[in-house]
Amino acid sequence: MRAFNAAMIVVMLAPIVLVVWISFTPEAFFRVPLDSFSLRWYREALSYPDFVNAFVLSAKLAALAALMATALSFFAAYGLVRYRLAGRGFLLGFFTSPLVVPAVVFGIAMLQFVNRIGLYNDLIGLLIAHVVVVTPYAIRTLHATLQAVPEEMEWAAMVLGATRLRMLGRVTVPLAARGIVTAFLFCFLLSF
Repeated sequence: MRAFNAAMIVVMLAPIVLVVWISFTPEAFFRVPLDSFSLRWYREALSYPDFVNAFVLSAKLAALAALMATALSFFAAYGLVRYRLAGRGFLLGFFTSPLVVPAVVFGIAMLQFVNRIGLYNDLIGLLIAHVVVVTPYAIRTLHATLQAVPEEMEWAAMVLGATRLRMLGRVTVPLAARGIVTAFLFCFLLSF
C-alpha cells in the first residue's frame, strides 16, 4: 500500500514539478539536464500588460469573493450549528447544492441569470457567480469549525452581560479563527 501511495503521489505531483522546472529554463524548449538557471519566462509574463492586468483582476475578484463568501457562510453555518431548526438538514443541503451541479450547467445558468438582471460583462455579475461557486466550500468548513466551538463559552459570555453581537466578536470568532482563515483561503484559491 505504501508503494501504491508513493506511486500516486509521484503521478500527481510530476506534472507540477515538471512545469516549475521548465519555467526556469532559459531556452524556448526543454532540455535535460538543465544547463543554466533563468527567470526569463517570469520576466516575459510580467512584461505582458494584459497578463498582469488579468492577474490583478483575478486577485481582486478572488479576494472580494472569498471575503463575501466567508462572511455569509459564517452566519449561515452559525445558524445551522447553534439553532435547532426543523429543516436544518434541508438548509445545509440547499446551501451546499451548487457542489452537485456540473460546472457547465452552472455556468450557463449563471450567464442567463446575470444577462437577465443586466449585469453581463460587469464585475458585479462575475462577483455574484464566484460567491455562489465558493460559498458551499466555506459553509462546509465553517460548519465543522463551529461545531468544535464550545457553546458553553458563548453562554458564559452572555451570562456575564455580553450582547449576542459582542459575544460573536469576542468569543466565537476568536475560537473559530483558524476555520475562518481556512475558509477564506480555500475560497480565494477556488475563485482565483
